[in-house]
Amino acid sequence: MSDVEEKIREAVLEKAKREAEKIITDARREAERIIAKAREEWERKRSQLRRQILENAKRRAEEIIIDAKIRARMKVTEAKKEVVEEVLRRIEEIVKEGSYDRKTSLERLLLEALKPFEGEVRIYVAEKDLDTARELSKKVSDKVKITSIETASILGGVIVESLDKTTKVDNSYEARIELLRSRLIPLIQRDLFGEQKP
Repeated sequence: MSDVEEKIREAVLEKAKREAEKIITDARREAERIIAKAREEWERKRSQLRRQILENAKRRAEEIIIDAKIRARMKVTEAKKEVVEEVLRRIEEIVKEGSYDRKTSLERLLLEALKPFEGEVRIYVAEKDLDTARELSKKVSDKVKITSIETASILGGVIVESLDKTTKVDNSYEARIELLRSRLIPLIQRDLFGEQKP
């Protein structure tokens, strides 16, 4: 081989080495750029995933808390309802036992029930109140005349009815207890569901 060929060969090899080194250097730079970009993408996705996981966890925690509050409110309301029912049962027991001033109670309920009436009326009382009702019928106002006093299947109190049966006032103990129940149940519901706006 001649010197010229040797120099050409060395020049070609040298050029090839430089080009190879440039290709390798460019490839390394490109690889570093790709790796850096991949790391940035990974960090962004990791951050996004972390944020999503935290948001889901917060949402689930809020659902659990809301559910627990609802269950607690329902338990409290149920307890209140049980107390109301127990009070009403106790009232019924007191009425059945007669451990109160039955005459005063009957008089008050009779006078209250007679207020909307004028003319002749019929009254209904519990059998054990029949004599007391007859006695009290003499004390009513002049605008009302009690024409008959009959017994009814009630614990106590009085039911007043016009003779033509168009007007009736139920002031029996059962009706009063139901009235009390109808007033207490909405209060319990308001506790459970909050104030309802029309």
